[in-house]
Amino acid sequence: MRVITRTVQFQTRGHNHIVNFTDFVNQVLSDSELSEGNVLISAVGSTTGITTLEFDPGLVDHDVNEMFEIFAPYGKSYKHNQTWGDD
Repeated sequence: MRVITRTVQFQTRGHNHIVNFTDFVNQVLSDSELSEGNVLISAVGSTTGITTLEFDPGLVDHDVNEMFEIFAPYGKSYKHNQTWGDD
């Protein structure tokens, strides 16, 4: 079994910033010349999340942020913030 490992770093603006890394994954797959297999994507960081979604500008620029504001409004006093002071 052939295993290929690639690392990429993305800089985010914070506060629900979404990064589309589809092109990077596609390039790695293209360069690998593999015709089948699995892709595992992971992230380092306690406040990082990975999901799949239709990369629609309205969804990315508005809807996801609005959803997070409903579930966990920015600026609210959370116990986590009081513990770590990291907003």
